[in-house]
Amino acid sequence: MRDAFMVGLVLAAVWFVEKCLTTPMVFRPIVVGPLVGLVLGDVKMGILCGATLETVFMGAIQVGSAVPPDPMIGAGVGTALAILSGGGPIVAFTLGFPIAIFGQSIKAGEKVTTGKTVTINVKKSNTISGTTAATKSTTSASDATTKAND
Repeated sequence: MRDAFMVGLVLAAVWFVEKCLTTPMVFRPIVVGPLVGLVLGDVKMGILCGATLETVFMGAIQVGSAVPPDPMIGAGVGTALAILSGGGPIVAFTLGFPIAIFGQSIKAGEKVTTGKTVTINVKKSNTISGTTAATKSTTSASDATTKAND
């Protein structure tokens, strides 16, 4: 229980630094792995796990609307599980990426359920000789009704 609390504290501190200090890139696995290793008492394994996971997440960047897996959660939890189980970088690699995908889906789901996403409403207006398309279609519909009654 203590180990889980300490890893959570490290990840919270990394997240805080990342969000408050203009993105210094401390959330990368190459930084998170050694920090988790330091907290759990095996810095060498933390460095190995962090370096292994960094190779996986190296190209995972957000371009446009594509949202990559969360490397901080994957590296933190993957490294912790690798150190605590004694499995090494293979365990971190095997568990880190699925955990990162799951973590990102939780964050995306939170934004959907809490409504903290930005909604852009676009009002479309087509102009047809000074009148809007909605007015033109209403006129056409009334003309069709008049013709049907004749």
